[in-house]
Amino acid sequence: MDSFSLQNDKIDEVMKELLLSRKYTNIIYHKDKLYRFSCFDGEKQILVTYMFNKKKLPVIFKKYMEDFKEMNYKHIIVLYKKPSTLFNKIVQPYNVELFCKSFLEFNITKHVLVPKHTLIKKDSKEIDDIKKTYQLFKLEQLPIILETDPVSKFYGAKEGDVFTIDKKSRTNGTYKSYRYVSKPVY
Repeated sequence: MDSFSLQNDKIDEVMKELLLSRKYTNIIYHKDKLYRFSCFDGEKQILVTYMFNKKKLPVIFKKYMEDFKEMNYKHIIVLYKKPSTLFNKIVQPYNVELFCKSFLEFNITKHVLVPKHTLIKKDSKEIDDIKKTYQLFKLEQLPIILETDPVSKFYGAKEGDVFTIDKKSRTNGTYKSYRYVSKPVY
């Protein structure tokens, strides 16, 4: 087995962890298809594809999108080799998440310096409890974490969601802090 396939196996492993962290079940692995993972759980549908051929990326992507629409998937994750502004513009009209290959070479949530993050969706009852406990008029009063933060991307956080972060302290053991997910301002 060559180093490229070993690296792809590691990326496959991290991608599966990413899907599980987002509470996808019935994940199907496809080794030799145009897409790598698929999951169809009623409303929760996702397709994961790897696009490493940069020269033909726009052409390949448009072809893939035609095929994916026929398969009726609502959410697609595309893993590509190197960042490309052209590719970012092409995917804007679609419900596509982009991940650079280097992002998934290891699971960021398992790094020793990254505290445990728990995503709370914006329509959850826990949000109201946080607002009440901390006497907040609006969630934007919490410290922010950007949608583009690696941990936010890993969990698929969207603006309005909140992270509970369990941090370790020498004096208190562990304590919780909260971060409001916000879009970056360009």
